[in-house]
Formats: sequence, structure tokens, C-alpha cells
Amino acid sequence: RVFVAAEAVALHCRNDLVPALYRLPDELQPWQSLFISLGVREGFEGADYVAALVSLAGRCADGEALEMEEIQVALRLGVEAAQFNLSPDQLKGLRLPNTEGVMTPVSRLVYDDAPWLSTSVQGACFVHKDLGNEIAAALSLKSVRSLLLNGKLNLRDLACPTPAQIRSRLGMAAHGGDGGAGRRRRRLLLDLVDLGDCLGARAVHVLVDLRTHPAESLLQPNLAPLQGPAVVVHLEGVTLGAEQLCRLQNLPSHQHGLRRTPRAGAGLLSVYQVTDVPCVVSGDSLFLFDPLGTSLASAGP
Repeated sequence: RVFVAAEAVALHCRNDLVPALYRLPDELQPWQSLFISLGVREGFEGADYVAALVSLAGRCADGEALEMEEIQVALRLGVEAAQFNLSPDQLKGLRLPNTEGVMTPVSRLVYDDAPWLSTSVQGACFVHKDLGNEIAAALSLKSVRSLLLNGKLNLRDLACPTPAQIRSRLGMAAHGGDGGAGRRRRRLLLDLVDLGDCLGARAVHVLVDLRTHPAESLLQPNLAPLQGPAVVVHLEGVTLGAEQLCRLQNLPSHQHGLRRTPRAGAGLLSVYQVTDVPCVVSGDSLFLFDPLGTSLASAGP
């Protein structure tokens, strides 16, 4: 047994938070009224958990990791703090352990809600893996997906044609006897094969994927409607960078990097006849183009 300040003791406490905060021992519970008169409270408030975390951080020198037991106490304190609507000032002083067990201001911490993307993220300081994402979100930590969408991690804004430009370009491609939208869609694969040839592809592979994929873990919730059937086109031997992808959507004004001039088709723009958000995987990058600005809402068109 140890003696502690009354403000560090409560009659009720769900978790073992020793040595930061204490629950009144069972053998002393019959004298609750006495201890309340001495300053012991019914339970702790959000500010108590924040203060305990700050105190725990103060026990270590800057950059020094907590011991394993201390890390678990810090995480339990975080869980309890998340049950309260903490003020911005309280959150400003809040600290939690990062992946190395070093107490870090929550303003610098990120929680991993996209593990398939986070492995390639650089420069982010992740909160300890044992803190749940819901708890991290409640404590106002930023998520990998939110940082990616807001351009604060490895994400670039690329030039994208406007809906009016797409309609105009597809109309130009149809001029001269195409016969309307249905006929243009039938020309889609011919346009893409032609584009592949212009880019020097060894072969063009086409796959119709009729599956509907899960929509629980997406970069942006608005992408959920796009998880259904898709036409997948693989240009064998071709790797496209961001700038070239942008140029290919502005043909025929920009024909740089092509082995020959495309025929009268719409080239890469033809994909907008069957999707609002074309996705391109090339090299180690994923490119999403959203001219309408509806599927990547926080990023804009």
C-alpha cells in the first residue's frame, strides 16, 4: 500500500491505472462518505486522464520510451479520456505513446486506418498499434486516409479534364458518322487498343470483372459505388507517370511520348463513357481521376 493524494483516487474506476490514478481499495469502500469528505471523488473526469498522461510523459526525458507496463497504463488512460468531450485546450496538451512507446503530442500522431497504404507513407508519426482507431479518432488524432485526401502525405493533385471538356472531346471523336453514345461505347476497346499501340505496348489484355468488392475500407467513403463490376485493361510493358497520364487526357493537343499519332478515337478519354472515376495503377502508384468532384469530395475535381 502507498499513500497518494486524494485527487488521484476515486471510488470507482473501470481500469487499472496505477501508478497514475487509483481506485479506493475494496476494504475501504464501507467508509466512502469519509473519504469523499477528504477529497476522494465518485469518479474521474476527462481532465484527470489528460493530466495523468501529461504527468506520465514528464517522467521520461524527451525521446525516451516508456516501459512496457507504463505504455499499457498510458493506453488505458487514453481509452478513458476518449469517453469525454475534451476541449481543444485539453486536447492540445494531450500526449499518447507512439509506435516506439515515446509520449508524443496528439497533434503530431496519426492512426492507421489504411494499412494497405500506410506501408508506403513516409514522415508520419503513428500512434501505438494497441490503441484502437475509434479511440484515436475520438481523441482527434488524424488518420492516414484523411491526410492522404487532404494532400498532407504522399498524394499529388493532378490536372484533370473538366466535364465540359470531356463532353466536347468525346463529341469530336464521334463526329463523322459514329452514330451516338452507344456506338462510341462499342469503340471503347478499339480506342484503348489503339492507345496501347501508340504507347508501344507489347499486348493489350482486357478483363471484365463482374465481382462486387467490399466497401468497408476505402480511401474515401464516396468511392463505395465504384466497387462493382469493372472493365480492366492491361497495357503490357507500359508504365505511365502522372504527367503523361494528364497529357493523354488532353489529346490531340499534347502527343508527347507516343510512338505515333492516335487515330480519330478519343484515346484515354474514352474511358469516361463507362465510368466517372477511372483508376490507373502504374509502377508503384495509384491514380484516380474525378472530374465531377463527387467521389473524392474532400480533394475536389
